[in-house]
Amino acid sequence: MPQGCFPFIADAMFDFEDMEIDPARPGALVAQLLDAAKSGDKSYEKSLLDALDSGIEEGVTAAGHEAMAGKPPRSFTKWFTFLLDAVAIAVEKDPSLDCFEWLQPGKERWGAAILRRLFACCGSSSFNSVRTLTLSEKVPAGLVLMCGKGGGSFADMRELGDRWQEVHNFTVIQSVKCAFPRLCEKQVDQILRALLEHNIGTLGLVVHAFSENGHSLWLNIMRKWNTAPPKGLPPLDQVLRGCIYDSCSAHAKAALDTGAPAKKTRSAEMMEYVRYWYIHVMPRAAGKQSSIDDIDDEDILEVFAKHYTQKVALRSVMGMAQVLLPSEDEHLGKLDPRSAVAKAFHVNIGRNRRGLQDDPVFGDFFPEWHALVKYEPKYIPRICFYSAVDQIVPAQGIEKTAEWSSEVRGAEIKMVLFEKTGHCLHHVGEPDAYFSHLDAWVSKLEPCRQAGASAA
Repeated sequence: MPQGCFPFIADAMFDFEDMEIDPARPGALVAQLLDAAKSGDKSYEKSLLDALDSGIEEGVTAAGHEAMAGKPPRSFTKWFTFLLDAVAIAVEKDPSLDCFEWLQPGKERWGAAILRRLFACCGSSSFNSVRTLTLSEKVPAGLVLMCGKGGGSFADMRELGDRWQEVHNFTVIQSVKCAFPRLCEKQVDQILRALLEHNIGTLGLVVHAFSENGHSLWLNIMRKWNTAPPKGLPPLDQVLRGCIYDSCSAHAKAALDTGAPAKKTRSAEMMEYVRYWYIHVMPRAAGKQSSIDDIDDEDILEVFAKHYTQKVALRSVMGMAQVLLPSEDEHLGKLDPRSAVAKAFHVNIGRNRRGLQDDPVFGDFFPEWHALVKYEPKYIPRICFYSAVDQIVPAQGIEKTAEWSSEVRGAEIKMVLFEKTGHCLHHVGEPDAYFSHLDAWVSKLEPCRQAGASAA
């Protein structure tokens, strides 16, 4: 590419042969993306973003190794602050915030592309690592896959992982979904290899999913398992012994109340789900309104964008900031609801009716859930732990999923409701009741069908 195409190429943060982004210079990336947008050079914009992805992936992977070793995940810190600073600089350079607009599935402006990468990297404090806990002296009685909550880490699963080993004699595999696309794919591959290495054909599998993030990882695993499994992996319906849903999943709910998914435009279908979210997930915003038909779409989207920005996106970014940064770091003071990052998220979610579609972490939410949950065998034991006061994954949505399972699958989910426990903290708030139900449920699990077939 001739250097004259970009006036500041002499001050570039990379050379064209290596295409390496300098994480110390976020302003240089913003300047070049802005120039590429003005000139309409999509190929150059893609090259910049591809180079950024390579740097981020290297940082996330190294941080995962550090997390596995019990060390501070410093390798990703420079990329995290780079993305935060790049968003802030983009807001300064483009006060209209147009650069953060999502346009349509798979198409967004350059600022939105930076924001997507920031959000996708904040879902796992264990990054893309996968940990296996084996029994040192006992023959394992089973294999459990623990899929962690959003922003979670191996530390969050320590007590329950110990329980699976010490009480039930299970080999434990743990991971928290990394939403960065190529890294998530590698993470899923690593999990499937670990299942094979630890004798899933004989032991079978129990899945223990925490919150929607954990359930989303399980959905991604099932998709790969059923469409492109590694050689030697048994069919899922022959080895899945049961599923535990810990504060999840609420994504079946809208199908029952709105009639979706149905044959509607993508935008109209999305609005059905946003309306449902407005009424049932945001009751304070909805006030006393009980009908989704009386509320203007644009008003709903505005309130929804504010809610999702503050309760989901900013909370996720702040969680990662608290993991990576010292308390005195200036970036922590730049993540409030009036910050540049908040403004960017609000525009990205609210404009052009993005709402609940093409999300960096959850994809298309309800429609994607329905497309992937079909891979889970219908008739397996299921138990769900949830709370009446959970504001992250509300009880009524979880109960709608149980209703859906009964009506659509023809399979019941054993429901265990707690009145006052926190999100994914039922085993902490009411340990006696939680473990009594869990232990009794595990004791009734059938042996792995694959093992029985092999023995026969």
